Formats: sequence, C-alpha cells, structure tokens
Amino acid sequence: MSSRSSILKDEELEKAFAADPDAAVSLLHQKYRVLIARYIKSISKGQLRPEELGDVYQETLLSVLKATRRPEFDTQAPMRLVLRIARCRALDALRRKGQQPQDIDWDQQCSKPDENRKPEQREFRAAYSNAIKKLSTRQNLIARIFMEHAGQLDQRGKYDFIKARVTDLTGETVSVAAIKSAWQAARKKIKKELAGSGFSTEGGHDDHE
Repeated sequence: MSSRSSILKDEELEKAFAADPDAAVSLLHQKYRVLIARYIKSISKGQLRPEELGDVYQETLLSVLKATRRPEFDTQAPMRLVLRIARCRALDALRRKGQQPQDIDWDQQCSKPDENRKPEQREFRAAYSNAIKKLSTRQNLIARIFMEHAGQLDQRGKYDFIKARVTDLTGETVSVAAIKSAWQAARKKIKKELAGSGFSTEGGHDDHE
C-alpha cells in the first residue's frame, strides 16, 4: 500500500494535472477512487447512506475539475487539494441532512502553525494570502492584520486593535464602524475564494459584536 506521503506527492498525477486537467481527473478516479471514497466515509462518520456517499464522491470530482480552471490552481501535490475538497463536500452533505459538523476555525487556522497542524495551517494561510490579493487596498490591509494577529485578538477588542494598527500603518483616522464594515465585506470575498480552493469556512467566530 502506498504511504500517505507518496499519495500526496504523486508525480504522475502532478504531470497529468499540469498537462490535461480532464485526463488528470480520470486518472485520479482510476488510481484513488477507493481511497477518496473511504476518506469521505470517514468524514461522514456513518451519517451518510451509500448513495449519498456516491453523490459526494461525484461532487468532489466535479469540484476538483472546477478548481483546475482557476488561475491560481497549483499542480504540485494535487491530492492535498482533492482531500480538502472531499472533506468540504462531505461536510456540505452533512449540513443538508441537518447535521452540525465541526468546520475550520479561522482564528486557529490563520494563526502561526504549531507542530501538530503545520501542513493544514500552512495550506490555509497560503490560500488565504492568495484570496486577499483580490481585495481592495483597505480590505487587504485589514485582512493581513487579522492573519498576522489571529489567535491573539480578543473578540470584544478586535476592531479597536485593528483600527489602531490601520492608523499606525497608514496615518489615516478611521472609525471602528468602518473597520468592521470593511472586514465583513472582505470576509465574504475571502470565504468565496477559500471555498474555491477546497476549504470549508463556515466555522470559527462570527462578527456580531
């Protein structure tokens, strides 16, 4: 049986995705159908029927193909993306059944990687960094501040801290309301970009304070 590292770093699959995404997805199905199906089943923890598991598998392949059309798609170690997408589609299916799976916590994932979560956190931070490049100048700045200080911000004082950092960096005087509005707009855009990269983003703290 192939080791996890050899699966995540499959050179044949990398070359296929670089050359022809459609053929690569077919190769993915041929080589890793069983592995992906088992992974989906493990995420669902027995809460999905066989036909629902099959639907999630098909949705995963379609989402992978869609991801390959994106300019930022990285052909290196594509199985990491495949497994992230499979996880997201499984969680989506659980939500449709009224389940409440545990999703990614933004504060935790954006914070600096610890020894136990380095690969996942690094991938999330990389995807987050790519996503915020498409934001407006102010939204980009606020999103970068959030990432740099994630895990350290008190929820009640978060916007006051970000406001102070924006003023320090730009010399501009901005209101907490403006900071909060800009971050909430940025967050929606980031969530859309992260979802396209295979990350579930429904978990973590909501900004209602």
